[in-house]
Amino acid sequence: MGQVLFWLEAAIASVLFVSLGVGIVSRTTGRGRRWAIRIAWWFLTVVPWLLAVGAFAATEIWAGGALFPLISSSAACAAFIVAAIIVIRRGRRPSPSANGPAATAWRLGRLSLAWAVALLLACMTFWNLDLAVRQEMATMRVEAGAVALSVSPPRVPDSQNAALLYRQAQDILDARKDISEDWSKAVSDWARPEVKPDDPRMLDFLGRQRPVIDLLRKAGELPSCNFGVEYNPPSVTVVMPVLSQMRGLSRLLFLSSRAAAYQGRMADAANDLSAGFALAGHVTADPPLIALLMGVAVEEQAFDSLQYLLDHGPLTDEALDALHLDPSMSFHAALHRSIRMEKAFGLSIFTLTNPAVELASPGLPGPCSAAPYRVFLWEVDVAAYLRWMRRCEEMSAQPYCKNAQEWQNPPADYGRLGKGSLLASIFTPSFLRTGEHAAKADAQHRLAMLAVAMWRYRLAKGSFPADLNLLVPDYVPTVPLDPFTGQGMKIADTDVGVVIYSVGADLRDDGGKPLNKEKTRGDIALVLGKP
Repeated sequence: MGQVLFWLEAAIASVLFVSLGVGIVSRTTGRGRRWAIRIAWWFLTVVPWLLAVGAFAATEIWAGGALFPLISSSAACAAFIVAAIIVIRRGRRPSPSANGPAATAWRLGRLSLAWAVALLLACMTFWNLDLAVRQEMATMRVEAGAVALSVSPPRVPDSQNAALLYRQAQDILDARKDISEDWSKAVSDWARPEVKPDDPRMLDFLGRQRPVIDLLRKAGELPSCNFGVEYNPPSVTVVMPVLSQMRGLSRLLFLSSRAAAYQGRMADAANDLSAGFALAGHVTADPPLIALLMGVAVEEQAFDSLQYLLDHGPLTDEALDALHLDPSMSFHAALHRSIRMEKAFGLSIFTLTNPAVELASPGLPGPCSAAPYRVFLWEVDVAAYLRWMRRCEEMSAQPYCKNAQEWQNPPADYGRLGKGSLLASIFTPSFLRTGEHAAKADAQHRLAMLAVAMWRYRLAKGSFPADLNLLVPDYVPTVPLDPFTGQGMKIADTDVGVVIYSVGADLRDDGGKPLNKEKTRGDIALVLGKP
């Protein structure tokens, strides 16, 4: 009702302004002057209405959420034009008591006063509407902080905090003068699958980084990780330089693991690999979505390195004892936390009085940085954002297999959920692919744990089991579930050896055929070796 009252007052003020103009024109001599005043008066009166209606129409077409202000402003504009035409016709009629049009008898002082009062009332209504939104913003700021605190990692004692060791390892690498500044790129090049880890320069580099690798191994043995990032108040501008550093440290670990496996030092390779798996879990302890995606990337590297380890020799009891994987690790649970944190980040954006300036984002549409956005679009914008985030939270609270089709093929009404208005259409993130990435990482982690159990069975029995149920309960409490189907992982005896696998995101059982990353076809598989 507040918006309707504002447009009504604006229309009345505009009609009074036109009446004032008609009175001035009736008293003006000279045809040219009268036309100049008419044009100027109509420009000052009509153009603001056209700009307002046009802005709402463009917003509704592009992003949605501006239907009510579009209808109300259009109706008020039409009412103003009709009333203005009536006023002009009456003002032009001959006056029975004066020589000339009736408008010459209108008292300009009273018209000016009436117009000023109407304009003041419209401004006061607009101010009150804006003030009400600002009060809602303050409440939402508190809500966003509460959501951020609910998913923030708990404080841990320094003796149990792996983040301190990761920082020490990075500081050693940064401080050494005998390492080029782009050591991370060199490690990435050496760790490519087609490159044999026997380059003398690489081996020399790894030998000099043994203190760093030992620190990373110790970090992997610690149960908790907190990088000390403050998430309350939540802000999308929070700085997390540690993520890029963790990616480089993980590559160093996996390169060391591959080099050890290539040389037949399986226990050392397993130690490095175990630290890599732990690093993936530690990264996802931070709730932002970017941290989850980094953890997923590190987990994929660990999975590929485990396959490299399996390809270069049989595992020993010593290597299996060194290979520790956290059975409670869940990337899907981390995804749920990340979505809640992204919700807090989004709500914090909606509490900014001037997003374009405060986020240093000059590309934001103009209305976002002005009071009209808050008065006419903010409420609908927030509602659209919350609808989208509520649906994402509901999906992430359930196993991926329960909503696999919706994660991969969103319904058509997602346009109404996410693109409800201006800022929501810009800042609403797409979590659909993230759900698939988290499920893939969970499948890889479970397959890695299953591979350890399979090799323990082989060392004890002399061969791999033909059925995964034979591992229960001596080697695993239950057969790990495939996050894509909700059923147990699968096993196949193929030409390349015994394969354990998940059907993957395509939900097709390809019999353990390795995943083709370019065509996204195939299964998520680990080749354990010959029977």
